[in-house]
Amino acid sequence: MESLSIFIKLVLALVLIAVLTIAVLYMAAIKSQKGAAPGLDQGKLQRCPSSPNCVVSETQKDPDHYTAPVSVSEPQLLTFLDTAESVVVAMGGRIVSRTDDYIGAEFKSSMFGFVDDFELRLDAERRLLHIRSASRVG
Repeated sequence: MESLSIFIKLVLALVLIAVLTIAVLYMAAIKSQKGAAPGLDQGKLQRCPSSPNCVVSETQKDPDHYTAPVSVSEPQLLTFLDTAESVVVAMGGRIVSRTDDYIGAEFKSSMFGFVDDFELRLDAERRLLHIRSASRVG
């Protein structure tokens, strides 16, 4: 009988931990839905925050967050961002900002609705596509 009581207490503790975990994830997801992609700073993608869930191709001085830019061929320059926009939308992203050389998009997870920012900046002079991808809540 005593072992049944211990078992019930253990199950209740596990259920409580699960409920608290789900509540914390839900609150974090709500927090991630506020805000927007940071956009350009002096014509370049912004640096990553200290959280590990971010990469950017314009900051080689930060090796923990660096990813290489993508080379774009000369014939692709005129249509590359249009194609990229189509791909982002086809993958479930939502375009929130668009200029001649920049796309800001959001992706939302299906489980809790966490929002991640995805940004592209086309450097036509160097024929490079710069990328920034960041989780809003780390």
